Amino acid sequence: GVLKQREEATVGALARAREQAAAAEAKAREYEAALQAARQEVYRLQEADRRAALSDREERLQRVRRESETLLKSALADLAAQAQAAQQELARSAQLLAEDITQSILSDGVPPAREGHT
Repeated sequence: GVLKQREEATVGALARAREQAAAAEAKAREYEAALQAARQEVYRLQEADRRAALSDREERLQRVRRESETLLKSALADLAAQAQAAQQELARSAQLLAEDITQSILSDGVPPAREGHT
């Protein structure tokens, strides 16, 4: 019936929100690994620069470090925003489910009509 459809829609929204949160966490781990690899490369290049004592290589290293740090900070900020959006969707879906259940109990099993739900 209608209650079952509403519950399925809400449960589906909760599942999608959880999937988005898991995907955002996986991306964060990927970016952290990329950040670690970039840092290792920076340290490797720094050591080579010290041994070679080439100032132009040091300048390139600094530029690459700044660019990679900027890129990674931006990517991590994007991931944080995605994770927050997924958490908000999860909270919203949970609230809707709770409201549907409460209304169903209070109105003898007939869920309220709400825009965007069938």
